Amino acid sequence: MDGITYYRDADVPFFELKAGSTDQLSYKKHYHEDFSVGLVEKGASRLWHEGRQAEVLPDSLVVIPPGVFHACNPRDRAHWQFKMLFVAPAWLDSVVPKGRPGGVRCLHGRAYERLMSQAAYCLMDSGAPLAKESCVLALFAALCGARDRWTDGGGGESAGLRQVREYLEAHFLDRITLASLEAVSGLSKYYIVKLFKKKYGVPPHVYQTMLRVNFAEKELRRQRDLAAVAQDAGFYDQSHFTKTFRSHVGVTPEVYQRAHS
Repeated sequence: MDGITYYRDADVPFFELKAGSTDQLSYKKHYHEDFSVGLVEKGASRLWHEGRQAEVLPDSLVVIPPGVFHACNPRDRAHWQFKMLFVAPAWLDSVVPKGRPGGVRCLHGRAYERLMSQAAYCLMDSGAPLAKESCVLALFAALCGARDRWTDGGGGESAGLRQVREYLEAHFLDRITLASLEAVSGLSKYYIVKLFKKKYGVPPHVYQTMLRVNFAEKELRRQRDLAAVAQDAGFYDQSHFTKTFRSHVGVTPEVYQRAHS
């Protein structure tokens, strides 16, 4: 499966595990609607997030909240192995009383690596849902316990930027222009692009593309026709859809859909 394997359990649908070891993987800037916790098992990675660069060494955990644009790619593709855990925010809100961890953080330490490995192996196993949920809960309890050490993404969100972001999220399947964003926010076209990229790390059109990719993921998990998903997600042809999807998700739409069948 192109070096990528997905693990899901219908009894705990709020979790997904992605395991990879491939020399073909390369990610563009993207974000997830879930919390994501990545464990680099072999090799080193270059992590970009919110305009910053960091190196992630083996046995390190990277935790990324929902909606944060990032890109993590191997420094040496021939020697890279990772696992990525995705957790629905609604589940986390319901079980962790201390609140969500905030900001992007790279954590080192055997305790974190052990908890992540236990959660991953549990999700890969055909065991009881209770065991799977308990392992993930143990991991996030530890992560949230260290929340005072988490880094801030920096800067608040102005009313104008919030209106731009909310408009994109509400109309991402439509044909959006800078003129329409200017009309809803009161900001000039120049400042929309400049300030949006400064705050989120990507320009508005990339944000819209990511929203379309996230929409496509949901539709593919429903086992809908690939061509119909591409059209509904706003891609002008299936080739463009496949290229864009793979650059953000790491696998083609076909592979992704088979993994979730």
